[in-house]
Amino acid sequence: MSFERFNGILGATPMNGRSIEVQLMRKLIVGRFVWNTTMPCEFQETFLPFFKQIHSDDNSGFSAINAMYFSECASCHNHKNVNWNDLTLVSLPKSYQYMTLDADDLGLLLCCYKQLLANADNLTIDSLSSIARKYAYAYLGSEKFGSKKDSKSLRSSRVIASWANDDGTINTSSLARPGQVKFYILHSLTIDGNTRQFALACISWYKKDEEAKIYGKPTQVWRCKEIDPPGPAVFMPAQRIFSTFASCTINRNGIEKLEVSAVPRLFN
Repeated sequence: MSFERFNGILGATPMNGRSIEVQLMRKLIVGRFVWNTTMPCEFQETFLPFFKQIHSDDNSGFSAINAMYFSECASCHNHKNVNWNDLTLVSLPKSYQYMTLDADDLGLLLCCYKQLLANADNLTIDSLSSIARKYAYAYLGSEKFGSKKDSKSLRSSRVIASWANDDGTINTSSLARPGQVKFYILHSLTIDGNTRQFALACISWYKKDEEAKIYGKPTQVWRCKEIDPPGPAVFMPAQRIFSTFASCTINRNGIEKLEVSAVPRLFN
């Protein structure tokens, strides 16, 4: 029952007190009859492409191209080979706020960009825009990732990525660690006479716990209310997100901790 409800079948099925197994079988039989019905084809050239977007034989919407791209972005060690300002598969909402970046923010962004870009040796703070657009959520492909700024998407604001060291510096070879997205920004810089835009997630990274592997895979334990010191790793390209995670709080030895388990990506 809980498994079917988790997958959305029972959540959309009206209940009338009868055996749920009978209702599910009736739903499947009627559905098969409808799916096998031959539809009129007079206007199929005009309308069929639209219906194919809504109803596909592949209900998961899995895209191998998207999967390869996001997998490379999330796991590559030589991140300077990735074109992070390619926002083809990154979508941001129409609503945003303008954000003024102070000297500390620009300094952290400068360190971040020097890690990301191959030709950033001569990059200075003057090359960075002091104004950014702040967003509450972002789409990678068709997957929505939220932030603390949007109460409706708090669950998807908890992300895992290989990006940060314990001291807040950037290390793409580090083990993936959990964090929570505070918000997203669209920021621009000028390099070699060209303006580039980047979609960045602003993240608070959870602090390590000495009992991280006490429960074994796939769960890990992290400090619940302690975060790493702010550093360049606060800003991370949105494409670098590996996945979201499910979590629960536990109390061990009088310390509140966070038990974390990664949620697989859809890659659609």
